[in-house]
Amino acid sequence: MMTRRSLKWVCAFVCLATLSLVAAPVAEWSQTFDLTELEYLIDVLLIEDDGYALVGTVHDDAGTSQLRVIRLDALGAAEWTYTSTEDQDVVATSAIVAQDGGIVVAADRSQSNGVVTSVLIQKITPDGQWAWGSGYGVGVGWNLQHSLLLERFLGTLLVFNTAIGETGCSLHVIAVEEGGTTIGTVDCPGLGSAVATDLVQMDAYSYLLSAGSATSEEEQAGYLIQLRDSDHCGWMRQINGDGAEEARAVVRTVDDEIFVCGSAVPSATYSSDVYIAKFSVDGTQLWYRIYGGSKVDYPAAMVASPGGGVVVVGATRNYGGRTGILVFEIASGGEVLWSRGIGGPYDFGVSVHPTSDGGYIIGANCGPEGYSCDGVRIIKLSHD
Repeated sequence: MMTRRSLKWVCAFVCLATLSLVAAPVAEWSQTFDLTELEYLIDVLLIEDDGYALVGTVHDDAGTSQLRVIRLDALGAAEWTYTSTEDQDVVATSAIVAQDGGIVVAADRSQSNGVVTSVLIQKITPDGQWAWGSGYGVGVGWNLQHSLLLERFLGTLLVFNTAIGETGCSLHVIAVEEGGTTIGTVDCPGLGSAVATDLVQMDAYSYLLSAGSATSEEEQAGYLIQLRDSDHCGWMRQINGDGAEEARAVVRTVDDEIFVCGSAVPSATYSSDVYIAKFSVDGTQLWYRIYGGSKVDYPAAMVASPGGGVVVVGATRNYGGRTGILVFEIASGGEVLWSRGIGGPYDFGVSVHPTSDGGYIIGANCGPEGYSCDGVRIIKLSHD
């Protein structure tokens, strides 16, 4: 049963050294969902009528995992819940609101041997009913990871994912439209061990992916990849900067600038911080900066802000092992505008989106040792 809980502000555990230049948003409301409602959150989608859809994964009594979508109104009250009883052992990785108001979810699906995974794409109607489902890669021995969704045109979906192989990784793309599914391999010969982590559309035939390799400590790196016509690599850039590791998110700002964020382990500190790199549209890296304090800070998601900068959400961890949601905004030039530590002592921020009133909706997973949450939490921030 959903319960409304007061937001617990975590006092001064976020230490971004730059002073805030504008007032930080405050909590308008928060909602907590326990493990029986939603166990693992991947995103909080905005619906046109100012409501939300929580998308993630839940386990049933038999121990199998299923997709779950919980539709909320504008104040966070549940309106309906959808669970993918048609497909078992699936873990949600990406979700979008389609142009017709339906919700499309991509998921990794375990195959019988438990080693490799295929892809499930499922669409839900605006009122929470099953619309259709499509599988990809079943029985072929591929180990497909982290599917990323977008709607190219009305009714035409693109799903990018990474096939993990013994000799390296390869990008795959699935085009799903009325009349069938087209499967292809993206021409990215320099991918190596990099796995795609986020996706943004630049124009009708151009896309950018963030990626990262993590086969060993020595080989960790972050990348920005341009795709042309959804099936060909235009260029691939490694993130240059002290300690730059896996890239977690990429966004295109209102000024057509590109920001990439990820985890940095600077050589001078040997602790994890957040890095942000800025690129021009032709792939030139303009600058690289590290954000964080004395604690271990992780980025998870990023969104463009109205002023031309970005808002980043993730987590910060102290030496006792407790985490809290880290959220901050930078301007186009990299200056920190505001920063907050929010949520409970074991919350880990996973998603952020701007809302129609100028605020933000934050989604978080709660650790099993949490005092006030053992499931997921959403927090509405407002500048009012």
